[in-house]
Amino acid sequence: MTDNDKRVLSMLILVVVIGLTIFFLAVALRPAHAQSRQTPLYDKDGHYSGSVINNGNGTTTYTDRDGKFSGSAIDNRNGTTSFYGPRGNFSGSFDQLIVDALREAKDAEIAFSPGFRWGTSLLPGETITLERLMDQTAITYPQVVVSQMSGETIKSVLEDVCDNLFNPDPYYQQGGDMVRVGGLAYTIDPAAKIGQRILDMRLDGKPLEADKIYKVAGWAPVAEGVSGEPIWNVVATYLRAQKVIQPRKVNTPALRGMSANPGIVKA
Repeated sequence: MTDNDKRVLSMLILVVVIGLTIFFLAVALRPAHAQSRQTPLYDKDGHYSGSVINNGNGTTTYTDRDGKFSGSAIDNRNGTTSFYGPRGNFSGSFDQLIVDALREAKDAEIAFSPGFRWGTSLLPGETITLERLMDQTAITYPQVVVSQMSGETIKSVLEDVCDNLFNPDPYYQQGGDMVRVGGLAYTIDPAAKIGQRILDMRLDGKPLEADKIYKVAGWAPVAEGVSGEPIWNVVATYLRAQKVIQPRKVNTPALRGMSANPGIVKA
């Protein structure tokens, strides 16, 4: 065996030894399997309201009273915890708070709020500070506007936003989420043609009338020169008057024709 062969053999042995050392260290330092622990939650009246499940791996899962997933938290290992609630393309819990505030503050039948994808999620019982409100609403065109719209116009607005999301031609898809709607229930068929995606619009259980005028509040107008109170003032005033924000049902449209879509996750 030549000196060069000996050097190559020595290098191979060294690599094998290092590899085995790393492997056995990884096995030795691997944490033992942790058992998940479930803790029931009760409201102030003693009624069961859900569960907190410690998964034993640094994550926590929250379920509602029916056992359905309602969010999860991740231990960041730095003294903080991140909470992630399920947010869809059509609605969100803070979005619902915004449209509720708009409807009450402006005495509007219907409210629109843009479908933004940012904002800090809050755990139950956590204080809604002005900073957290600004997380959700801080843009350069925050004006609140109140309009008189016919049922036909309201449908046209929803159809236009819907086409930005679901047009079959990707070059016409402008992204974002569907506009959040307060007070108005409707069905959406993303696969339908433009003008035919928004169906069965109802206000207080009654069909929306095409020629009837409705009072609509919204914010974030894209037109120039629009004046109005910033949305964070409206919502902050609403929050101060409420004192405590109770859980509320999120107004999510009914989906049609999407049962076979692999991207749809049912709660």
